[in-house]
Amino acid sequence: MNENQEELEYLPYIVLPNLDYDAQLRFIKELLATHKQQIEVTEKSIEEITQYLKNNFKDHSAEYLEYLNDERGEKIHSSIYQSATHSMSAIGMLAPFIESLFYQVFYGIKAVFYETSQHPTDHVRWKSNETEVWDCHYTWKNGSRDQNPNIVEGIMQLSDAVGLKSFLPSDTKLILTVLFSYRNKMFHCGLEWPIEERKKFYSRTKNERWPESWISFSTIGDEPWIFYLTDEFIQKCIGLSENVILGIAQYVKYKIHEIEELNKL
Repeated sequence: MNENQEELEYLPYIVLPNLDYDAQLRFIKELLATHKQQIEVTEKSIEEITQYLKNNFKDHSAEYLEYLNDERGEKIHSSIYQSATHSMSAIGMLAPFIESLFYQVFYGIKAVFYETSQHPTDHVRWKSNETEVWDCHYTWKNGSRDQNPNIVEGIMQLSDAVGLKSFLPSDTKLILTVLFSYRNKMFHCGLEWPIEERKKFYSRTKNERWPESWISFSTIGDEPWIFYLTDEFIQKCIGLSENVILGIAQYVKYKIHEIEELNKL
């Protein structure tokens, strides 16, 4: 590890002194990997029965083949809920982690760089004197706070207001939108959402053109039934977390250099 890498690993702690993001992310990844292995075991079992039925159907009685088909059907049915609980677990760890990461870093930026100085930029957020101005759950427009929390818009607006946005991945908003939209549905509606909620969510994935490889779903008939986070999207969220931490390090480094340059004047 070179000196620059060591510096980037250390710098986020300057504005996140009370958050051990490395430990949290490490154990989140370990548990998700364990759950994925369990799903793979189930999928392998289903595939083995499928192949056995395909290659040996002439060797058994109709009753035994019916038994195997029933067993395969039960395993498929169970796998639907197994995948759903895996998604619930993933969203239950990733969404709060990412939300807390942003929430705490903004207050950390305030404490380190702006506790006794003027606001960072001439942004609409700073035209208000409300204490929530540093709270990323809210957005501001024309000097007034939107009374309805919006974590995605709040994160993006406050990132812009403090100058952090340019250090974040370009797809941050899209990932956050999918992540928190799915989180809200799962936490309020459970694994099997009301039919109207399924239809609205499915329509939203199409209307907003979310990547089809991020959210999958099982069906009843031709209608969406249970929605899942794909492994691709789970890895996207983990990657976003790591890149946000890297962006925070680069931001802190930039701010320290900015202060040093000002002190030379």
